[in-house]
Amino acid sequence: MRGENPSSEAEIIEPPPGFPVDSSIKLHKHEARLIVALHSMWKNSSNSDSGFVSRGCHCIQTTREIEGPYCEIVKHKFKKPVVLAGPVLPEPIETSNIEENWLKWLKKFQGKTKDQFQELVLGLELTGYPFFAALKPLIEAETIEEALPKGFKERTQGKCIVHSGWAEQQLMLSYPSVGCFVTHCGGNSLSEAMINECQLILVPNFGDQFINSRFFGGDLKVGVEKGRILVC
Repeated sequence: MRGENPSSEAEIIEPPPGFPVDSSIKLHKHEARLIVALHSMWKNSSNSDSGFVSRGCHCIQTTREIEGPYCEIVKHKFKKPVVLAGPVLPEPIETSNIEENWLKWLKKFQGKTKDQFQELVLGLELTGYPFFAALKPLIEAETIEEALPKGFKERTQGKCIVHSGWAEQQLMLSYPSVGCFVTHCGGNSLSEAMINECQLILVPNFGDQFINSRFFGGDLKVGVEKGRILVC
C-alpha cells in the first residue's frame, strides 16, 4: 500500500497515508523483515500484485462491518470500486506443486524441530484442559506419535488427541463441547472460527497471519494473541 516495491523493514512498519489511526495492526521488526522477503518473490512471479492495479475493480472476501475502513483505503488508493463478497468458506482442494522461486526461498530455513513440537504439546498439556491438536508431521520423525514427549501419551490418554491427518475443523469448532481454538491465523481458519462460539488464541507464524492476528485480536477484539518471543 505504500508503494510498488517496498524494500525495507521501516517502510513496511510505517502505516500508509490514510491508515486508521486507532488500528491495532502494527508489525514487529522480524515480521516486517519476512514480509519484505516474501514481496521480493511475489513481484517476480506470475501472481504479482501488478494485477491488483490492472483490474477494473477489486473483489475482497470480507464485509464492511469487519474490514470497512481498510477496504476504503484500497478503494481510494487504486481509484476503483471495491466489491465485498463476504466470508466464503473454502472447499478442500488438492495442492499444486510449489513454484520454483518459492521453493528456493523456503529451503533456506530450518524445518520444524522436535523440540518446538514437544514444547507446543507440553504447553497444551499444562492448561489442564482436554484438547485435539491437528499438527503436521515432522521431518525428524516418521510419525506424530514418535515425536511426542516421553510419557505424554500415557499422561493424556483418553483426554487429549494429537492428530497428523486432515481434521473436519469447521464441524469440530461448532461442536458444543469445544470452547477454545488455538489458530495460526490463516484467513480460512479465522473465517470458520468467526461463525462459531469458540474463544480464539491467536498464534501467527507467517506472512499475513501477523496482520490477521492484530486485526482480529486488536481491532475486532474476538481473540487474544500469544506471539513468539524473539530478539531482533
